[in-house]
Amino acid sequence: MGSLKFDQKADPLPTTFKLGGTMHIQPELVLALDLVGPRDNAPYAAIGVEKLFKTQSETKLAIRCGYNMRSAKDIEGLSGFATGIGISFNAIASPLTRF
Repeated sequence: MGSLKFDQKADPLPTTFKLGGTMHIQPELVLALDLVGPRDNAPYAAIGVEKLFKTQSETKLAIRCGYNMRSAKDIEGLSGFATGIGISFNAIASPLTRF
């Protein structure tokens, strides 16, 4: 793919191939799946869901959660788990995520 050379030593550039998709399970419920293939590491998957709540005004609230399987074999517990919310006021939207 390419390399970065300094003096006489060349190192390959980091490369990651990604493939992902979403599916609407219900009109306000979305399932997402990403397959990731890093050049220098084992491939892994990430899966997540988002639930959209609409209010009577133009305000919308989205609650998200997901799991990244990259570190599932290396670290115990909920290390790959992530949560977040998104808030939309008319034309202004802002995500809030725990990372």
